[in-house]
Amino acid sequence: MVILEAMCAGCEIITTNTTGGAEILENAGLLVSLNDNNDLKSKINLLINVPEKIKFFRSQILFQAKKYNWLIIIEKYIKLL
Repeated sequence: MVILEAMCAGCEIITTNTTGGAEILENAGLLVSLNDNNDLKSKINLLINVPEKIKFFRSQILFQAKKYNWLIIIEKYIKLL
C-alpha cells in the first residue's frame, strides 16, 4: 500500500526485488537486492547524478499507478465472477 501511495504522489521508488512491490512497480522504479547496501547506494547515486532518470521514473510511476485505480480493479473482479 505504501508503494502505491508513493506512486500516486509521483515519488521515485526504490524497493527490494524480493517483495510484491517489485511486481507493482514493474519498470517504473529501481529494484535492489535485499541486504545489499552497495546496490542501494548505487541506485540512490543514480537518481542524484542522472536527473533524466527522475523524469523518466516519474512519468512511468504515474502511468503505472493508474493501473491500480479502484474502479479498474473492481471491473477486473467483476469479469472474474
